[in-house]
Amino acid sequence: MEHSPTVNEARVAVPVRAVPGPTHFIMAAVILSLGYFLIWPVLLLLINSFNAAGDWFVEPRTWGLRHWENAFQRPGLLRSLGNSVLIWFFNVATSFPIGVTIAWLLARTKIPFSRTLEFMFWVSYMVPSLPTTIAWITLLDPGVGWINVGLTKLGLFDQGL
Repeated sequence: MEHSPTVNEARVAVPVRAVPGPTHFIMAAVILSLGYFLIWPVLLLLINSFNAAGDWFVEPRTWGLRHWENAFQRPGLLRSLGNSVLIWFFNVATSFPIGVTIAWLLARTKIPFSRTLEFMFWVSYMVPSLPTTIAWITLLDPGVGWINVGLTKLGLFDQGL
């Protein structure tokens, strides 16, 4: 008589090892190159922060804590760090609930232009933040920003925004 599994007996699935294909190697190359371009400069910055030579390119390397001492002797360091943490906290406190709400709306409801909105969110991740910041400064600078100069010439503002 053949034994059939009962409700209490669970069948154990044997894991099958996947053979690495070309996509695995491409992904490994992408991860390694991103690691090189993202992690290596940070490591160089950390290592060179202990180089106490006056001129990094001419003098031989001498190791020390001179740069760290200079940084911590500055009177505004703790205030700057506190401001950075405060900005980070309020940024996360406002953007996280908004992001979760928008993600839920896009995933669970049928709203018009949902694909376009999703595409625009992906574009915001792909566009680097430094050129975007420079572009906004170019547009909204009080003295020479294109939008402010235009609004001033139209007579809507005396000095711009």
